[in-house]
Amino acid sequence: MWRLIIFAAMLLMTCSRQVDYNGNGQLLDRGASVAIDRYVLDLGEVKPAQVVAAHPERAFLFIQCTGDDTVPAHHGTDLKSASANPRTELWIIDGCNHVQAYVTHPAEWEEHVIGFLERELDRLP
Repeated sequence: MWRLIIFAAMLLMTCSRQVDYNGNGQLLDRGASVAIDRYVLDLGEVKPAQVVAAHPERAFLFIQCTGDDTVPAHHGTDLKSASANPRTELWIIDGCNHVQAYVTHPAEWEEHVIGFLERELDRLP
């Protein structure tokens, strides 16, 4: 089952492009645009660091590309800092743009993502 989830995530990442402008000076990828249109999300209300902080029982894997021109580099470190879970990880990748870690570093992506999921899934009863 988790392999299907990973495949879906990879597919979304490889198909994502910066295509929409939300009127607030931010470029959105196709997935975010669909979510906003479909579920009427108010981006001013979305507070990822608060969500992370509210779930210390969960480990997170954050992936941040240094060449990302959509999400500022400090977001990855802010989210990692917001997590109280010692198993939370931040993988910083040089030389890629937004959601392009898998496209530009597929072997490393597999090592990090599959490794993280296996470690976390092995902890389940």
